[in-house]
Amino acid sequence: RDDAGRIAITSLAATLGKLKVTGIVNVTPGERTRIDAKLASDQIDWAQAFLDSGGTVIPAPPTDKLYSDRPMAWALVNALAGTEGVVDGEVKSLRLRNGMELRGTRARVQFRDDTMEVKPFSTQMLGGTATGTMAFGGAKKTVRIQFEGRNLQLERWLKERGSKVPFTGGPMAVTASLSGRGESMQDVASSITGPITVRMGRGTWHSQRAGEIETLMTNVFAPRDANDIEFACLAANLPFKDGRATARRIIGARSQASRLISSGTVDFREGQLDLRGKVAAAKGVTLGISAIANDIVIRGPLRKPQVALDKAGTPAAIARVGVAIATAGASLLGTALVEAASDKNDPCEVVFR
Repeated sequence: RDDAGRIAITSLAATLGKLKVTGIVNVTPGERTRIDAKLASDQIDWAQAFLDSGGTVIPAPPTDKLYSDRPMAWALVNALAGTEGVVDGEVKSLRLRNGMELRGTRARVQFRDDTMEVKPFSTQMLGGTATGTMAFGGAKKTVRIQFEGRNLQLERWLKERGSKVPFTGGPMAVTASLSGRGESMQDVASSITGPITVRMGRGTWHSQRAGEIETLMTNVFAPRDANDIEFACLAANLPFKDGRATARRIIGARSQASRLISSGTVDFREGQLDLRGKVAAAKGVTLGISAIANDIVIRGPLRKPQVALDKAGTPAAIARVGVAIATAGASLLGTALVEAASDKNDPCEVVFR
């Protein structure tokens, strides 16, 4: 109906395939058309809605990349040229393309010409909550993201994305302030600049092989029946610049049996991880392989990195073994005692200092 020159749609109900949307829309014509709307949906499956709107199945990204090279929907942002407005949206259940489900999502979308801002958004995800803002510039293909998540469960993140990694628990606090640009999601990921921090609480990796390796590294005299690794905490401080985060102390972890502080690079450009760190007993004396060769390398695709002893540390390890043999092991025990006494820093806090 007409409302003093404004087009008022007071009761909107739209269906697109399996997607149903209700709400109200007001359109004010003029030199710059203004659109104000309130929209709601009970359930949105992002991948299905894309197909229902005429899209095709998007192939999985290459194994050496994090995201697809398929262009983002910049044409839709640019199509807003000559308009401005605000859209308040609410979705009870939103399933993203990667399988994650967001519940109770609320967002305010503000736009003017080729600039669109989601400011703010809030949602329940991965057993916790998340809030933040996003901004998109159509002409320059720019993206800015502010994100803060609380009590996000790593267990659910793995399961909802279809991973078979046997992990339980792992509540995470995640903060990010990022900017990037590019035609595709992979282009944006390859250019992101800004910090991402992760603090994870208790979680368990149910893997007999991993548990036995940890025992071998920290205490060769312990029983070989470890079925998992009990993480007390894990922390990451990732200072991204142009798609890469490099730092001397970038990721730290502490379990019931061991500690790890690693340095190196997390690379979103090539989808690669290259970290080096030292494993030590969580407390007390290290009586395992790490007492003589505690440098490990975590390297390979971010989707499935590999862990191995650092070959660069082999000469030092051989020297320590030689001294240990010559002194009937006394020097090895003494070194372990000194290292245990001198390093009182929690690896999950050291990475933020």
